[in-house]
Amino acid sequence: PSALAVTNQYTSQFEIGQVFQTEEEFLHWFLPSSLSTEGHQIDPVVTYVVEDPITGSITDMFSLLKMPSVNAVYVQAIVATKTPARQLLIDLLLLCAQEEATKRVVTTGHFGLGRDIFEEIFERMPNLNVSMH
Repeated sequence: PSALAVTNQYTSQFEIGQVFQTEEEFLHWFLPSSLSTEGHQIDPVVTYVVEDPITGSITDMFSLLKMPSVNAVYVQAIVATKTPARQLLIDLLLLCAQEEATKRVVTTGHFGLGRDIFEEIFERMPNLNVSMH
């Protein structure tokens, strides 16, 4: 299935969740689009997908919204159908930690992962500030 189909299937299991009506709407939210800020071109939206190596189907994804003015990223979506959400979030944070500009990660905390994951992340990446709102 496509990232759109996987996302809609995943979010349909929750009482409240975004269902994208068209591929255009989905791409608007998750496809990178360059914008200029402070004289630099950035892609504010970054989306990573996990592809099944056998079928080639998209199984999981996460998406970030970069906020360079505050050296932060906002986790806008985690879709976990095959890979545990905990592992996706750890991968996401490891990617963020590799970027010098990212010093803070903000999540809504609605991923059902519990606060213990953040203690583990702090141990691995003490210079990254993660806050749940």
